[in-house]
Amino acid sequence: MASLILTKGEKLIITRRRAGKNQTEAAKDFGVHRDTYAQWEKDITNTAPDVSLTEPLKAFEACYLLRRRSNKTQKQLADALHLSRMTVNSMELGKVNYSQLSTFWGV
Repeated sequence: MASLILTKGEKLIITRRRAGKNQTEAAKDFGVHRDTYAQWEKDITNTAPDVSLTEPLKAFEACYLLRRRSNKTQKQLADALHLSRMTVNSMELGKVNYSQLSTFWGV
């Protein structure tokens, strides 16, 4: 898999998703308001902490980030792949086989 260069916000997203937390819970971990944390994830502000990922990016995580970078919704991607939005969601979480996403994004 080709490696992606992640922004600070993307690293925060992956770390949060791996921990199974929502933005409110992650914001509490950093002692900031949820809105501040949301801005960090969107790379709106340069004050976000630079976290390190404990393990390499998985293919389904890369697919999620590539969709996010392309500004596509899960519904738009699902329609393009002739799948349900929930199936795309499950694929992006690595809960079901995500080979269609990997093929779509070239990951």
